[in-house]
Amino acid sequence: MIMLYCECGEAVGCADNDYALAHPEECGQPVGCSDNDYALAHPVECGEAVGCADNDYALLHPVECGQPVGCTEKFIDNYRCSPNGFDRQREKLFADCTKQWVTIETCTFGCQKVFADPSVPVSCFSPPADVPPQQPVVDNLPHVSIDVPASAAPGAQLGIAVTGTDDIDVRELNLFNSNNVKIASFDCVGIQATCSATFLVNAPATPNTAYTFRARSKDSVNQESGFVSDSGVTTAALAVPLPAVSRAAAVPQVQRVVPRPLQDITVRFPLQPLFMRSLSFPDSDCVKPGESALLAVKVQNTGRAILKDVVFSAFVPELDLRSRIGPLKMASDDKLPRFLGIDVPENAPEGTYLLRFTVNNNRFTRAVHRSFVISGSC
Repeated sequence: MIMLYCECGEAVGCADNDYALAHPEECGQPVGCSDNDYALAHPVECGEAVGCADNDYALLHPVECGQPVGCTEKFIDNYRCSPNGFDRQREKLFADCTKQWVTIETCTFGCQKVFADPSVPVSCFSPPADVPPQQPVVDNLPHVSIDVPASAAPGAQLGIAVTGTDDIDVRELNLFNSNNVKIASFDCVGIQATCSATFLVNAPATPNTAYTFRARSKDSVNQESGFVSDSGVTTAALAVPLPAVSRAAAVPQVQRVVPRPLQDITVRFPLQPLFMRSLSFPDSDCVKPGESALLAVKVQNTGRAILKDVVFSAFVPELDLRSRIGPLKMASDDKLPRFLGIDVPENAPEGTYLLRFTVNNNRFTRAVHRSFVISGSC
């Protein structure tokens, strides 16, 4: 081989990269473990950590190297007063290694951070000297009483008085039959420790039949009283002797008797300037399907001020039947009658229905229930 490097301008000796790689010691290059590439390729020979002894390897293979996976859930000694100024909070480390502030106490009068060191717990402000300590609010179960007429004529209307009491307020009165099926409800509006209502229902149509009704009250936090019941019995039918009729006598024609309206009802609402004098069906409380009935109500403003925005409403839930008049004004001692038309649908099933009548404005709501009959034979 002919060497003409010098003559041809090529690098010779250590200036030649190939020659330098082949003679590293001669050309002053690191050799063995002092060479990074060699050290990486021969870690044991060059004293480098391998496997789990290598931190980078151990981080990538925690299970193999016996390291715990994730974090241990625990509280951290880091405290603060919450942004709203009332919650003592401590930082907590969760299993996914995230940190969150957790409320450990809510301070009634606010909290304070006395020291800048976050590891020092936060304290609550003491109540002012002139503020008495707060007493816990005790809200016991409400109570209820019921008064059912001891006797009634078969099919007559009963006025059942129900009164609920509570140490804070009574919200609702409910009336049930003997099978614990709710048949009527009364909404006690406003905050009142005592609430009373009269429910109107029909007695059994047969004589010498016992009837039982149950009542229950509910307060504003939906606590309910126990059931309280009262009973009565329908009176015996009077035996009416039939006149003697000779065989030759003509048989008289049977006259259809139109049911007479029930007697007026009087309902007083305690603590309210409203006296309901009567609620009745002037024509008849028996209506044929497809016909209309007239409901008459007489109320009296017993207060000294004008009652504004008074609304009279009637509602039969089974038929989705509604009627309303108002809003009206009632002057002091106003006791004029008001009338509502009840339009019975043609497809209404025959039977006895309970009509809910309400009088309300922006100050009170009061309700009375009245039964009526839908029949094609009315």
